[in-house]
Amino acid sequence: MMTSNAEKTAATADQPKPRKQPKKAKSLPAGSAAKSGEIAGKEEHVRGRFSISESDYALIAELKLVSKNGGRSVKKNELLGAGLRALKAMTSDELAKALTVPAPAKPRRASKKK
Repeated sequence: MMTSNAEKTAATADQPKPRKQPKKAKSLPAGSAAKSGEIAGKEEHVRGRFSISESDYALIAELKLVSKNGGRSVKKNELLGAGLRALKAMTSDELAKALTVPAPAKPRRASKKK
């Protein structure tokens, strides 16, 4: 008994696709910059969820545009990382002053799907 292409497609549609295995990092020689943590972008990333106000989101878009007009296109996560490093470099008084701007956005509750 021969199966048609439609039957094969229907049978495989129900099965989940196998995930691709992540590429293994290349090992570097001992004493290289990776050992001292000097290579950027090799840090492990953590995914998280947070809410920001529309005005802060618009500010991110504005900063991306300014950067692009300056000759370097940046991603949102690069701007956020640069902002965190700038905050870290501040004195405690400067940080307190920077944090006295608008109230933080209220977190949204995840909607329940039925």
